[in-house]
Amino acid sequence: GDVVCDVALSTGNLFGEIITPAGDIVNYAGVYTVKKVTDSQGNVNEVWDQWFNTQNGKFNALLEKGTYRLWVGPDWKTSGKYTYRNYEIKVDTGTVQSVKDLTTNSTINKVTGTDKFQFKLGAPSVTGKVMEPLPSNSAVRGVMITPQVIGTGGVKGDVLWQYQTWTNDFGEYSMALPDGTYDLVAKYWGSGY
Repeated sequence: GDVVCDVALSTGNLFGEIITPAGDIVNYAGVYTVKKVTDSQGNVNEVWDQWFNTQNGKFNALLEKGTYRLWVGPDWKTSGKYTYRNYEIKVDTGTVQSVKDLTTNSTINKVTGTDKFQFKLGAPSVTGKVMEPLPSNSAVRGVMITPQVIGTGGVKGDVLWQYQTWTNDFGEYSMALPDGTYDLVAKYWGSGY
């Protein structure tokens, strides 16, 4: 005969809404969490946790006890206008205890009268467009853009992979770099990097 297996879904404890730096709702965005864990030698490591889909800018998650880094990033089409941003989430006894914006080091509170937190995408400090040489001058998608320190902002020659980004369908890219002087190295997919 037939077997029926009912599954009871758990209710989330983190309700989020993704917004632009100006406060507009972002319909589609990338959102994931990594959990901070301490190994036997006392080193804190990040372990992949969950990826979330957004619908009309909203997502929800069920996080266990612990400390998490929440990454929020623009979708492919808006990646030339906004950058990713990281938040720290602390959970205890099934409840979100605190949310902190790691860019500004400020506490994020729930939206008044709701259970949701608003998470802003990053505002870029650098934007640009990658184009084919003349006479074509067409936009080039899928180009990896990586900053390399040439003056201030770190050790000269250091490649800052954590700020690396890719061009979107329109050849546009954006990144939020700390103050400094950099070369931007552009490598087309499959160019042997």
